Amino acid sequence: MLGLMIFVPVIYIAIAWMIIKRLTNKRAKWIAVVIFILIPTWDEIAGRIYFQYLCETEGGSKIYKIVELSKEYFSQQGRPDLKFSKKQGAFLEIADRYVTSRSGQTVSKTFRIDKTIITVKDTVTGTELATNTSFVYFGGWLINNTGAQLRATRCPQGTDEYYNQFYSSIFKLVKAKN
Repeated sequence: MLGLMIFVPVIYIAIAWMIIKRLTNKRAKWIAVVIFILIPTWDEIAGRIYFQYLCETEGGSKIYKIVELSKEYFSQQGRPDLKFSKKQGAFLEIADRYVTSRSGQTVSKTFRIDKTIITVKDTVTGTELATNTSFVYFGGWLINNTGAQLRATRCPQGTDEYYNQFYSSIFKLVKAKN
């Protein structure tokens, strides 16, 4: 595999060099250089543009309804105490009533972009409380076929803090009444 990773680019550059060298017009040479650069990288450029567009227009959290819960449903740190669950296809639940499910799909095979939607629902009323849409971009053809590791870019960043804020914006502590 390593041999192919070295051999193929060397042959490609050699072919490009021979073709560019034979061209007499300076403008034609520059056009040929641009074409030879774009052949293996066009999907990286277009893919990143499309990925950014998806992130800006569809990515992020949407909170439809805020639920107030008593103190027993919150952790010591004041966050909603989410439990892992297997019932009803949920992977997280709170108060045995509010479940979180995850669905994923490929948005673009050409640009290697996947979409994940996390949905929080009230199982009693069937109401959708919130959704969080994220996208993962796996890079273009050149990156995926020449790198030792497959690297991905995600938006929004799926950190623990991000998801803590997501769930904390849905589930609030009931305020004490005077």
